[in-house]
Amino acid sequence: MTVGGSVTGEIERSGDEDWHAVSLLAGETYVIHLKGADGDWGSLADPDIYYIYDPSGSRIAGTYDFNSGFKNNSYLEFRPETSGTYYINATGEGDHTGTYTISVQNWKDTGDDFRASEFTTSVVTVGGSVTGEIERSGDRDWHAISLLAGETYLIDLKGADGDWGTLTDPYLDSIYDASGRFISGTNDYDSGVGQNSYLEFRPEASGTYYVTATGEGNHKGTYTLSVQNWVDTSDDFLASGFTTSVVSVGGSVTGEIESSGDTDWHAVSLVAGETYVIDLKGATVTGARLRILLAWYIYDASGSYIRGTYDNNSGSGKNSSLEFRPEASGTYYINATGYEDSIGTYTLSVQNWANTGDDFQASEFTTSVVTVGGSVTGEIESSDDEDWHAVSLVAGETYLIDLKGVDGDWGTLADPLLWYIYDASGSSTGIYDNNSGSGKNSFLEFRPAASGTYYINATGYKDSIGTYTLSVQNWADTGDDFLASEFTSSVVTVGGSVTGEIERSGDRDWHAVSFVAGETYVIDLKGADGDWGTLADPVLWYIYDASGSLISGTYDDDSGSGKNSYLEFKPEASGTYYVNAAAYEGIGTYTLSVNNADNSVDDYLASELTTSVVTVGASVTGEIERSGDRDWHAVSFVAGETYVIDLKGANGDWGTLSDPYLNFIYDASGSRIGGTYDHDSGAGENSYLEFKPAASGTYYINAAGSGDDTGTYTLSVRTFADSGDDFLASELSTSFVTVGGSVTGEIESSGR
Repeated sequence: MTVGGSVTGEIERSGDEDWHAVSLLAGETYVIHLKGADGDWGSLADPDIYYIYDPSGSRIAGTYDFNSGFKNNSYLEFRPETSGTYYINATGEGDHTGTYTISVQNWKDTGDDFRASEFTTSVVTVGGSVTGEIERSGDRDWHAISLLAGETYLIDLKGADGDWGTLTDPYLDSIYDASGRFISGTNDYDSGVGQNSYLEFRPEASGTYYVTATGEGNHKGTYTLSVQNWVDTSDDFLASGFTTSVVSVGGSVTGEIESSGDTDWHAVSLVAGETYVIDLKGATVTGARLRILLAWYIYDASGSYIRGTYDNNSGSGKNSSLEFRPEASGTYYINATGYEDSIGTYTLSVQNWANTGDDFQASEFTTSVVTVGGSVTGEIESSDDEDWHAVSLVAGETYLIDLKGVDGDWGTLADPLLWYIYDASGSSTGIYDNNSGSGKNSFLEFRPAASGTYYINATGYKDSIGTYTLSVQNWADTGDDFLASEFTSSVVTVGGSVTGEIERSGDRDWHAVSFVAGETYVIDLKGADGDWGTLADPVLWYIYDASGSLISGTYDDDSGSGKNSYLEFKPEASGTYYVNAAAYEGIGTYTLSVNNADNSVDDYLASELTTSVVTVGASVTGEIERSGDRDWHAVSFVAGETYVIDLKGANGDWGTLSDPYLNFIYDASGSRIGGTYDHDSGAGENSYLEFKPAASGTYYINAAGSGDDTGTYTLSVRTFADSGDDFLASELSTSFVTVGGSVTGEIESSGR
């Protein structure tokens, strides 16, 4: 084969080797590529350059390569000492067979900036930096540096993160010694800021070393490589086994995160089988608290990370807390860092759990086991305390989990919080609850996908501490009629109804219903008022979407007749929704009905979905068809104008409603405006209101009938300037009378 050319070949059988002759010049550096399936250069999955041989057929030491090219391809740089014919041996790793392509180029013809061998022209000084470029997938650049034995050096390889170049994902692909031999444990991927790489290295011997820069996968672009002696930096602790920090069990150490991406390792001697509580606490710094960052872990004596030993905010506030039980006695390293760009000082402490005074551990090491149908008591001793309780559950069964404190006299914990359920591996299921029980107690329904051990995490909301009771029941054993989750068996059809019962304080019943996007639905929850059940004060405790997420603005208490609840709802998407029936207080039976607004006998809706629009200077008629009916009327108001609102019925022959009343004005978002209620300020039992809006926009006037009163009415809206009235009947009046003086006025109409 010729320099600058290539040849294809095939490894036909396991153990087959192909030699390729090439004429090379002494002192020149040649780049040899052996490529197969990776990159579509042939079908050989894992090609190897199995040494170069000299003109006499003798193997040349150090000329073997395995996978230094792109993915499984091989790459080698070679500088012959004498001119002549050399032989490159191509083979397949293991039993691999197939076709390949081999090429030889003079390095100076490649366009590469730096060689990937000890022939590199790049030299970086300690305290300095060098820029380079990964020109192609699989390109590697070696950089020579002179280091002293026993000194600790910080090596940073930075690209796009931080604007140090265009290389998106730089990778420190090991350090090599002066003879070009790979040094184990000297590669790094993403330990720097963002996707940059960072490595601490302490050479055993003084001399020249080679740092290899490359790009992860197919990434290419420019980068910056810098090397510093640690003693010349402002960093307090190293992020490796070279750290000078030692924390004793029962003690603590303070440290500082001096820069974004800084990490500090702290050595600690631990005993196998003991459980340790590790707390990392800091103050608010640049908008965040210091914490053990996700994926930074505890490391063993060899510097290998231990899976599952990271923590994110399990301590008080944004502090971190972790429980760890080592399998072997020895030295471990705890890695402290700051979230994102957080910098500042922190305190790291390590305690043996047996010495903490805590009743239960916050991990799968807990000693608490609660049986289904039973309960356990515990105590939250501090603001950041969490107690895990193991329970054995069966797949497909539905369990009711109650965490109770002060409310109901189940303990002294004011606000108990079910802070997630964890599976047997200690991974969160993402299911938690706060205040779904009676009062501030927590309640949760859980249906496991797999049988096995689960862990229920009990804690206190914010700084709440005290005792609590945790109970777990199989729903089938509770006597409850409907579940309070998407597991409910209740389905109500539009145009139909369902009856249910609130059996205990805090009980909630979910009812599934299928809604169509853009349609308006009227939801009635009725109890004792009207003889629809025995529940004195039913509450519509929100509507939930198909995923079980609460829909804001769908709560109602007492908008129906008497203490019944009433809600209008227009879904944005078609699908299954869940209506949650509950009680404000007490227990009893109820009736829930769902109707399409178009099919109801009501003329106007009692929400911003109403079709009624009244213009200023005009009027609209309506009807209160049933006890508890309310009609909203949209009107456009201008800020600073004073409006006169009249709601009239039988008095004056404006309709048949004997006692109409203005049941508040609502703003464009549907929020009630205080002070806008009126009953009987008009002529006879009619209602009258003066209103000056603070902002221009759409408002809603709510017309209703007193008590069980039904009938027709007339609603009119005028500006005060157009009313013919001389003075307003409110604090908006323009009339001022002085002490010792007088004023004249006129009563222009019956009423005010």
